[in-house]
Amino acid sequence: MNKFVQLALITSSFFIFSSPAYALQMVYPFFPSPSPTPYQEIIPPSYTTYTTPSSQIIEYPIGTSIPSPTFSPFPTPWANPPQQTYVDPYPSTPPPSPYPIPQPEFISPTPPDMIPMNPMISKISPNKANQGDRVTLTGLNFSSDAQIYVNNIPMPKYSYIFSDDNQKLSFILDTEIQFEINKTYDVYVSNEGGSSNKVALIVTSPVKLEKITPGFGSFRQITQASGKGFGSSTGSLVFIYKGVWVAAPVLSWNDSQILFRVPAVSGFKTYQIQVNMGKQPKGKIAYVSNTMQFDVHEGQPFIQSILPKSAKSGQIVTMTGLEFGNKPGKVELISGAKKGTSATVISWTEDKIQFVIPRLIANTEYQVQVTTRDGRPSSTVYYKIGK
Repeated sequence: MNKFVQLALITSSFFIFSSPAYALQMVYPFFPSPSPTPYQEIIPPSYTTYTTPSSQIIEYPIGTSIPSPTFSPFPTPWANPPQQTYVDPYPSTPPPSPYPIPQPEFISPTPPDMIPMNPMISKISPNKANQGDRVTLTGLNFSSDAQIYVNNIPMPKYSYIFSDDNQKLSFILDTEIQFEINKTYDVYVSNEGGSSNKVALIVTSPVKLEKITPGFGSFRQITQASGKGFGSSTGSLVFIYKGVWVAAPVLSWNDSQILFRVPAVSGFKTYQIQVNMGKQPKGKIAYVSNTMQFDVHEGQPFIQSILPKSAKSGQIVTMTGLEFGNKPGKVELISGAKKGTSATVISWTEDKIQFVIPRLIANTEYQVQVTTRDGRPSSTVYYKIGK
């Protein structure tokens, strides 16, 4: 054996067997250092070192747990792999907004039994009623704030009667409203929750006009209306045309028959005749009847103008107007309550009359009136006689 090798082995053996602590320290570096010699300064260790798999040296205080080295699948350049973010494809909450989101005020939910519900009508009884009659609606959600409408007109609330379960509501058909008799109107209910469906109500009347004899006539002609429920006190019989009412002169009145004259209306038109009950005792309603047609052939003559505007006695003037008739009647000039003075007629047509001013007091105003061949008097106009 080489002498140098033998010498090395002998020297190593000496150190190992003479100082086992030094030998162990050589084998395991963390084993405590051997006791110092009496002349060595004692400095207790406070840190120990740890080398990470990425060759990074870290100092840890004595007594600290040192992490176990972990295997990295990345090669040396990537010993510390880059951070990667995992995106959940089905997030349970939306990602945070980069802008502040205003938070709504908390509103306490309304209990279901307090949410207003729109009313519903399933039945109306009766479906034919006179003004002043009580009508009952059956359905749902007729709350205390409900309002009943007939033809979009609110019915007075003082007449409402509610059932305890809000499924029935009754009202009185208002007597102050001018309803057309035997006409169908829409009835519905509204409350805080909305409006109900519409149901049909036919407005009737205990006053019934059944017959007019004859069914046509001319101004001042005597005519008879028959029916029932007219009442014992005299009311009115009216001619209606395009919303204009003209009362007819009444000659006699009882509960089933009315005798009247055709009023001063224009001729060659069809009118609606209606009967209105007379004044009733307190608490009773003055009803109106249904309507019936009546044709007016010849109406009241109407004077439009007289030219010239002033004339002397013996002078010829021209009068224009309507419904004078085709046959000559008479023209009179009236002063106060005295009997009129007839004028001499020169020509006569349906809408024009020429006549001579009679001998009258000059510088005086007279009323001019035309009476047709069939006895229809016109309204009067004033005309001044000159000097």
